[in-house]
Amino acid sequence: MVVAIALAPFAFFNDDELFHMPFLNRTHGQIHYDLLDATLPWITDPPTMLFHHGVGTDMGTWAGWIRHLCDKVRVLRMDMLGHGHSYRPGASEPLSFETLADDAHAVLQAVGAKRVILAGESLGGTLMLHMAAMERINPLAIVTCSTSHLGGSLENVNAWRRRIAEDGFQAWADDMMQRRFIDGVITPEMANWYSRTQAGSDGATILALADLLIGTDLTPQLSRITAPTLLFAPGASPFIPIEVPRKLTEALPNARLHEFPSMRHGVVFSHAEECATMARAFLMEYGVI
Repeated sequence: MVVAIALAPFAFFNDDELFHMPFLNRTHGQIHYDLLDATLPWITDPPTMLFHHGVGTDMGTWAGWIRHLCDKVRVLRMDMLGHGHSYRPGASEPLSFETLADDAHAVLQAVGAKRVILAGESLGGTLMLHMAAMERINPLAIVTCSTSHLGGSLENVNAWRRRIAEDGFQAWADDMMQRRFIDGVITPEMANWYSRTQAGSDGATILALADLLIGTDLTPQLSRITAPTLLFAPGASPFIPIEVPRKLTEALPNARLHEFPSMRHGVVFSHAEECATMARAFLMEYGVI
């Protein structure tokens, strides 16, 4: 006789707060976010880990990280303005790091986050450093991927603008896939999802965010960031030379750098399992989880 036993896939999840995928009303529009509380029931005060993506994608960028951390932290992801299901600002609407930081802070408040870990990729990582440096929040720890404290270059932004103007947004999105991933590093299914998501982003917002990065320099504020910080850096990013995260690591009071020598900008997605596993070990080492 064969006996089949069906086990719930998340046997230890807090049933009352398993999945929340709401919208947060802001004065400038709605921000979409996703809260997963799958923490072990005997953890009485789990930290909330905010995951913030970069330009041209959405919260799905972090999908490969969740199962490696969700038993220890409340997983909070959000779609940045102009991306995913969040609102699309008009082309003339001014953007600033304060606007982005206000959105992220409001999402943290909406879910009642008190003990917070910040995680960000590319521009999202720069934003997380900005929030910590400006003391908008006192994080337990910070994790960044493909992040610079010096913003973007005028040359890259102008190249993006020309490509979109001359050949359309889809051509820009195709170019970005080559700049994010070396051949074969992600599956065809992953590549299809990423390509569709990138092409579905708001072009005006992407250019506005790229303009925002020009001239950004967090160097004077970095000494204020005392939280343990783990940085993941690709060695072959076309946007951020490896010397930049190395200098960032040196400037932060309590930082550690892990390099992926031959990888391009998208290691947060292509190397999700490796990054998340190392992030978990890092957070445990510092007693954060």
